[in-house]
Order: sequence, then structure tokens, then C-alpha cells
Amino acid sequence: MSKGLFWTSTIVGALFLTMYWLKMFLYIESNNPFGHKNYWGADVGTYLLFAILIVVTPVYIFAVWKHFPKTKKDND
Repeated sequence: MSKGLFWTSTIVGALFLTMYWLKMFLYIESNNPFGHKNYWGADVGTYLLFAILIVVTPVYIFAVWKHFPKTKKDND
């Protein structure tokens, strides 16, 4: 993976994670257990969003760590 693609995907992923963490905290603060409606009109619960974020965030951190671009000096 090129450095440009790595950093672009890392920043975009961090922005999406930040957006969803903030969304979840705002739902909790407003005492809204149902969050928002998805495309089909079903409620997406705050606690389901929390469970997904608890799983996705460590996977994201591991993927960024695992695919971090190595410098030429690191390859020696």
C-alpha cells in the first residue's frame, strides 16, 4: 500500500469513527435509546451503535498499526 493511500484511508477512517463516537455520546446525552432510523425505517439503537464501535475501534487501530508504511531504513 502506498503512503498516500495509507494516510488518506487512515484519516477518513478516523473521521468516520470520530463522527460515530460523537453521535453515540449525543444520543446518550439526550437520553435517546433509539438513536436514528436506518434506510428501511427500523430504529438503530444507541447501545447497538456502542457495541459496534467497541468492536470496530480496536480493529481499526490494529489495522493502522499492522499496515503502517515502513521506511527504507526499517527494511534493512
